[in-house]
Amino acid sequence: MKKLWLTHGRRLAHVLFTYVFIIVVIILAYSVFRSGYHYTFDYDELHHAQLVWLYAHGYKPFLDIYNAVYTPPFEWVIGPVYRLFGFTIQAIQYTRWVMIALFVVRIAAGYLLVRRIFGKLAAALFIPVYLLDPFTVFSGMQIRPDNLMTTIFIAGILFLALGESRRSLRLTFLAGAFISASPLVLLKTAPSVIATAVIFAIYSILRRQWKNLGVFSIGFLLSPILFSLYFASYGAFGRMIQEVIIESVVSYNTFQFPVQLGFFYAPNNSFIYGLPGKPLTWIYAWILPITAFAGLYHILHTVTGRGAKDKLDSIRIMLCTSLILQWGALFFYPSVFIQHYLPVSWLFAVFTAVCIAEIIAVVRRPLLLHYAVWLTLIVIFIALVRTSYAANLVRAGNDSRDVVNKVNALWQIVPDGTYVFPSVLFRPQAYPDPYGYPIANIAPEVLARLPKIPDALEQYQVPILLLDDYMLRFLSYDDMRYIKAHYRQDKQNPIVYRRI
Repeated sequence: MKKLWLTHGRRLAHVLFTYVFIIVVIILAYSVFRSGYHYTFDYDELHHAQLVWLYAHGYKPFLDIYNAVYTPPFEWVIGPVYRLFGFTIQAIQYTRWVMIALFVVRIAAGYLLVRRIFGKLAAALFIPVYLLDPFTVFSGMQIRPDNLMTTIFIAGILFLALGESRRSLRLTFLAGAFISASPLVLLKTAPSVIATAVIFAIYSILRRQWKNLGVFSIGFLLSPILFSLYFASYGAFGRMIQEVIIESVVSYNTFQFPVQLGFFYAPNNSFIYGLPGKPLTWIYAWILPITAFAGLYHILHTVTGRGAKDKLDSIRIMLCTSLILQWGALFFYPSVFIQHYLPVSWLFAVFTAVCIAEIIAVVRRPLLLHYAVWLTLIVIFIALVRTSYAANLVRAGNDSRDVVNKVNALWQIVPDGTYVFPSVLFRPQAYPDPYGYPIANIAPEVLARLPKIPDALEQYQVPILLLDDYMLRFLSYDDMRYIKAHYRQDKQNPIVYRRI
């Protein structure tokens, strides 16, 4: 009877803990989504809104626009929002819902992948571990192609895991197509894609699974072929290769204010951590990579140590290698912005969840120590959720009003349909450099092949220039001579120059 009561007591405690855990995670998720939706617009987000406007008005990527490192698939995905609501500030705000939807897809796909590969407990832990990451909360719902890129890659790995376990060639084909499509959105997942493709090929050859390898390869090649054919159809293939691959390195070395690796790990950053000083969110950001690599070591040790090979070991090795390469790539970027952590952060969450699950699994005896571990984890979890919830709500209060006021002020100066230099949001542009990507960040060798500024101003008879002291620093002598001959500075608003 005592044993029966003990068993029932454990089951009841397990059920109670499960429901409490779900409720707490839902509360945490609410604060995360609220922060993601309301946090102020970054100018990169407005840049992508402008690209949608340009494509909708007939501008051709790479031919009429200097796209730097960006390809148009992301704008194709968010474009329907603007077709529904028009090119307004409110439409940009609604686009955040698309990004939240992509974030939810990443969470769901990550959960299913971890459950399939590492088990139920690790999968359940993955969700709060991912939601607690301040880097993910800050940039994971911004209007950036990085989020679409990461979502596509995670979906591809999930399809691959399901294809391997179910022996489904259809899923393996989809995996190949999705994985190779990810760097076509943005090249930042290239290390993970290379690792995945090479390891899949090696395992397929060792297992003599030629059909699997062939189907995966067809899917893997299909995405870049269709992608290339689109640009070739209007003569932009060469320019696309030049700007996305060759000149992207040059672009990264031209930023006026580069961000060094580790910059976002500094304390007293209330933008990232929501609170000043060294809050628990800051401590969590530091600990997450350590626990992730501990989980990675455990997986590598387990996979290489057992005799009988699990059919999903190839996926485990892919994820381990992806984490090592994605994290290692950060050391070679000339500038590491917060969004560069997105393809790494989800892997940190995966392997941290594995690490915690393994600690719980290993410490089962003595029973007192087992309960002590659970109690410690619960206390840490509650403390982290409490701090993260408060930080997220503080961050949500930092809304876009200042940015919107600046944009509205520019729209008062530049009427709808009026050409302007440099670019203004949702206004036609005479020069290939779109709004949100300052000319200061364009390398001199790239500027040399773009149209001369005086030629563009003359061709489109641009009526208004908006030139502050910072912008004037990057204009050449010929640019200034043309401007002085054809424009007059507005006495009431010195940044405005009107055509004579």
